[in-house]
Amino acid sequence: MPRARKPLHLHELMGTRPEHSAPDTPAFAPSRPKMPKDLCPVAQAEWKRLVKELMKRGTMTRVDSSALEIYAVTFARWKACVAQIERDGPCVEVSWTDQQGIEHTKIVEHPASKIAGRLENSMRAMLKEFSATPASREKTRPTQPPPAPDVFPEGSIGWLEQRGAEPEEPTQ
Repeated sequence: MPRARKPLHLHELMGTRPEHSAPDTPAFAPSRPKMPKDLCPVAQAEWKRLVKELMKRGTMTRVDSSALEIYAVTFARWKACVAQIERDGPCVEVSWTDQQGIEHTKIVEHPASKIAGRLENSMRAMLKEFSATPASREKTRPTQPPPAPDVFPEGSIGWLEQRGAEPEEPTQ
């Protein structure tokens, strides 16, 4: 037979966290990721824009730099594809010669359009990971710095000892 769950007030007094509940604070402290030096200007601008907004929200850490670099490079590639589509148009004319020597032509979707679509899907997925889409933004909690080592939560045994009070025995 399994053991009964310890009441939450006992966890508070003992300074423990129940295993059956999710942690209250994330494990990482907020910090600004370092931008790689080899990014193109378009990727640099997108990096700065996204980091600025996510730092305001308090959701960025240094370990996010690799994922953010991938996003910024993908964004720059997407912008290049979009520029090419705007220059050439969404469709291109393709011609070929058959075995009898007759030339045929047809209009097809621009190859850059297909690439841009794949890049857009990839960027959307990455933005969800950064909680930068409207739906994912509501589910995000900001990172919090770890508490100072000599500060104990109110009501915990360490807090009572700091105040010079004896911990009370819990009543059942």
